[in-house]
Amino acid sequence: MSTRGCQDEVWAGPWPSGPASGNQTGNVTAILDRAVTGAGSDLQCFAYDGQKRLSEVWTPKTADCSTAGRTVANLGGAAPYWTSYTYTASGQRATETRNTAVPTSVTTT
Repeated sequence: MSTRGCQDEVWAGPWPSGPASGNQTGNVTAILDRAVTGAGSDLQCFAYDGQKRLSEVWTPKTADCSTAGRTVANLGGAAPYWTSYTYTASGQRATETRNTAVPTSVTTT
């Protein structure tokens, strides 16, 4: 994984600023980002479908990227979010769902 420099009002220094982990196929499964705004850090988790396409991204309160912890009640960190993606049979993204107390679907065309 390469490191890139980034500077703005939230991030300072190289990005990502924390450790990253991956699975056996080389996909990134987690990144720990440390914000310099005093808001703490985000553990960002990533899940993939059987075709190695990104299917879920989320920031849990705990340092646990397991499926069991992927709930709205368990979102946390400096910028909490949980987004799910689905794909068409041809591999194009079909939907994006922002999982909140009231999930919001975004259909891509």
